[in-house]
Amino acid sequence: MSDFKLLEQFIQQKEEMTKMGQEMAKREQAAVEEYQALKAEYETMIKRSVVEGKDMTKQLDAQAEKIEKAKTAAERRKQEHQIFSATRPNETIKAEDVVTAWNSEFVPAFHAEKMQPVLDALIDAKKALTDAVLAYHDVTNEFEAKRYECRSELADTHYYELKDVALQTRQEHEKHFVMIEDLQELAAGQRPASLGGAK
Repeated sequence: MSDFKLLEQFIQQKEEMTKMGQEMAKREQAAVEEYQALKAEYETMIKRSVVEGKDMTKQLDAQAEKIEKAKTAAERRKQEHQIFSATRPNETIKAEDVVTAWNSEFVPAFHAEKMQPVLDALIDAKKALTDAVLAYHDVTNEFEAKRYECRSELADTHYYELKDVALQTRQEHEKHFVMIEDLQELAAGQRPASLGGAK
């Protein structure tokens, strides 16, 4: 579902339209160049008739007729290109169609297929983390009650000799709990450094 077919079709359509527009621009340019070339030939013929003193009326009339036809063809090509650019006749998929399909079809399908499972996993992980942290507190409270009972039976000289099971150092807390630094790294899309190479 990660493919957005309409966008692919829209891109293909744009490429085809660009190609057609370029083709029309080439035809227009070719018609203008032919018109300019015929005009240049006409100018050369007039100069030659004057310099050589020849009557070239028939040839000049024929050339003028060719020039007029070429001018008409160049104007028509220009008009065709302008109409093509203004009306975009082969554009069956509009940008608005892409936006509508994106919002009403692609986003809901992508969300259901890919995002929702991730969101569900996040909820499950949040519950698992909460359960584990609360279990840690339950266990340390249970231990502390036993240690208190033991301490109350011992002399003061042994009071501090009883070890603890609770995490003591910052390193231990960073290893076992989600710290603010971990959340910042996660927010930046990075695996927390405190996990090391764990996956």
